[in-house]
Amino acid sequence: MGCKEVQIKFFDHDKASVIRRVKKIIANTLYWVHPSILGPLRKIGFVQKNLVRHSMLAEHPPGWATARDHFIVMLKKL
Repeated sequence: MGCKEVQIKFFDHDKASVIRRVKKIIANTLYWVHPSILGPLRKIGFVQKNLVRHSMLAEHPPGWATARDHFIVMLKKL
């Protein structure tokens, strides 16, 4: 495209506390290692309190808004 990369900036959706970030890391690691372990924990309110009322969502992957999985790339035209 006739451009060169000048800068890459990674960011997340959520500016959460350290405790919330740690909970999200634990939840997603548990789901990755063994999804059936996380479901029952989520039904009793671990990580996401609203799953107590909507228990059918407990079997789906947890969200991870604190993951730095978005990026912006600044390019300069040559």
